[in-house]
Amino acid sequence: MDLSFLPALEKEAKLVEKRIKKDKAEKVINSTSRFIVESEAIKKVYLIPASHIQPISLVDQFKETLIITYPLTIEDHFNEVLKLTKAMSDERRLKILRFISSQSCTFTDIVKELGMAKGNIHHHLSILRSARLLDIHLKEDNHTFYYQTHKGITNNLKGNLDLLLQ
Repeated sequence: MDLSFLPALEKEAKLVEKRIKKDKAEKVINSTSRFIVESEAIKKVYLIPASHIQPISLVDQFKETLIITYPLTIEDHFNEVLKLTKAMSDERRLKILRFISSQSCTFTDIVKELGMAKGNIHHHLSILRSARLLDIHLKEDNHTFYYQTHKGITNNLKGNLDLLLQ
């Protein structure tokens, strides 16, 4: 087994640990995983960096505990710009972003609004999630994700583009 990624996982865990001491936990959870926990039932959240699930975060709940496995932070401005621009280069994905920009919506809401097949919507949401363009709200109904456009989209694109072109 190749364990060469372990130092990167340890470094990431230490960085997040430092951030939690300085920032609000909600901010760290959101910036790390793009999840927003809005459920009073959740009492503990564990953030676990991973290298094998690039680039999407996963979430599991056990009673009052939420376990979020998120991808390692990799400073690669070229690939970040590429993911962002590819994700936003499709008319259907732009329609999804526009629809969920003002309110959080369920998968079913998005399917009804756009009239596309569920598989196609799932595909487009996966691409938008992997580009970190969506926030996922976890509310009291822990079986339903509520999607909303990440408010920092333009800042992320501009920042990564500026760094890429320096």
